[in-house]
Amino acid sequence: MAAKKSLDSMLAELLVDRCDMILLAVDASTQFIVAANLKACRLLGYTRKNMIGMDVNAIESGLSGMFYWQEVVNGNIQELEATESEFQRSDGSSMPVEKTVSKATLGTQHYILISASDITHRLQADDKLEVISARLKSTLESTADGILAVSGNGEIEGMSRRFSKMWDIPANVLSSSNDQKVFSHLFHSVNNPGLLRDFINTVEDGEHATTIRLNSGKIFELRSCPQQATLGRVFSCNDVTVRKQAEEALSKSRESLQRLLDSMSEGAYGLDGNGICTFVNPAFLKMLRFQHTNQVLGKQIHSLIQHSYPDGSLYPVSECKSCQALQTRQNEHDDNEVFWKADGTCIPVEYWTSPIIEDDKATGTITTFIDISERKYVENMKREFISTVSHELRTPLTSISGALGLIEGNVFGKIPEKMQQMITIAYRNCQQLIFLINDLLDMEKLVAGKMSFDICQQALMPLIDQSLESNGTYGSSRRVSLSLVSTVPDVEVNIDGQRLQQVLSNLLSNAIKFSPENGTVEIAVLTQDNMVRVKVTDHGPGIPEEFRGRIFQKFSQADSSDARQKGGTGLGLAITRELVNRMGGQIGFDSVEGQGSCFYFDFPLA
Repeated sequence: MAAKKSLDSMLAELLVDRCDMILLAVDASTQFIVAANLKACRLLGYTRKNMIGMDVNAIESGLSGMFYWQEVVNGNIQELEATESEFQRSDGSSMPVEKTVSKATLGTQHYILISASDITHRLQADDKLEVISARLKSTLESTADGILAVSGNGEIEGMSRRFSKMWDIPANVLSSSNDQKVFSHLFHSVNNPGLLRDFINTVEDGEHATTIRLNSGKIFELRSCPQQATLGRVFSCNDVTVRKQAEEALSKSRESLQRLLDSMSEGAYGLDGNGICTFVNPAFLKMLRFQHTNQVLGKQIHSLIQHSYPDGSLYPVSECKSCQALQTRQNEHDDNEVFWKADGTCIPVEYWTSPIIEDDKATGTITTFIDISERKYVENMKREFISTVSHELRTPLTSISGALGLIEGNVFGKIPEKMQQMITIAYRNCQQLIFLINDLLDMEKLVAGKMSFDICQQALMPLIDQSLESNGTYGSSRRVSLSLVSTVPDVEVNIDGQRLQQVLSNLLSNAIKFSPENGTVEIAVLTQDNMVRVKVTDHGPGIPEEFRGRIFQKFSQADSSDARQKGGTGLGLAITRELVNRMGGQIGFDSVEGQGSCFYFDFPLA
């Protein structure tokens, strides 16, 4: 019997020592530890010999007060539920534990049995989880989206403040903790409750998204992501009202633009930065005989409609106005080109190209054009008519002018004074008609490309001196002096000397004509950046602002009585510009109304 009892005691002690929990037996009357397993000794830092007889209050000072030892001893409390506490180690450090206290009686002796587990790692994990949870909550609250978490059985597990604010959920509904009231508010807030209800109740795997329009006019984009297994779904809500309104406005704008393009009588097309066609309007297809937009869209437009000049010679893409608009980022215009049709024929066009600027970069162009075939036909008829009339009139007018000149000069004898005045008026008007006819013929030759130019390298200053001398008499008759204020000796240019004399004569006669009596016309010659500039400056009334845009057009004169009194055909400046351009130069002017004008032309140095 004693051997069996010893064996039972050994087995019990072995099982206790192998237990992974702290096990302590405490004498209820003395509160001294009477037994401790190896786990207790190891975790608390004592030997078993040291622990036996130790006051349990050295391990946990509040133990007696906390668990009401007397109540336990008296049998009023059979067992205390597991609770968290701290045990003190031998080195003074503390160890968090979860413990259970129960009563045991052997004969008349009462014992308190304490079992405890080290929960250090669990508490650390709980702390980390709490930090992660706090961070996650903070992150969710700081996002632009509202967040709603719904469990697998349809209960609301969480809701961000932003979500409740976006949906204007009343405070009394939030505080009621009644999920049905919350869902009822959501469903009544939208114009399609069924769509929202189906979206929230979706149990299919994968992400889902939909757009909901609220009764208030707001537009929300909802996304649904499943949680693990059957835990439910998380819904994110993004207010896309501004974006959707912008998209709708953009869509309406595109529709309006498309209607505008479709209704235009002018042809229109767009290019990207590589010259690829991005759109055309119906007038484009009709004028250029294309059947479908797919014949043009995505294609190099230059190779389709601008590949050649009217004579069939190759038209380099680098000279195309659309290409130039991309480079210069300026509007371009041309009225002397042709577009080729799908059937291989061409039409004369006038077109305007504007660059598309995005982020300070030219990303494409928009071009509009019109068919000017009829205009060209009318212009040719007009030119032929003017040429015919001018040639038919010039011979008899020359004869009349010569005869009137002889009569005015008293070659056939002295004529009465009253007749003299009439003859002088007739002779002057005849001369004016001859000037007009000569100008008309010159302009017709320039426009038709029939005027010949003998361009060669020659000195500039002798031509200017010669022009000053030939126009000096006209200046004297108007009591206006000509003054050469600056010169550039030995400068040479590639020009036609006779045509340059015509340019100078037109500019000088205009300056003299509009100069005040006893005034001075100044001529200046200067060079800059491999260019020579000739300036003719008067101190007359200047050019009205509203007239400056058409000053180089044919038959243009400032429409005022003072200007009309000066005479002129209205062709001089138009001819002058054509002559300068044909010789490779450029012409321009500056003017201050009431102070005078300065006309200038530039040529490259030879």
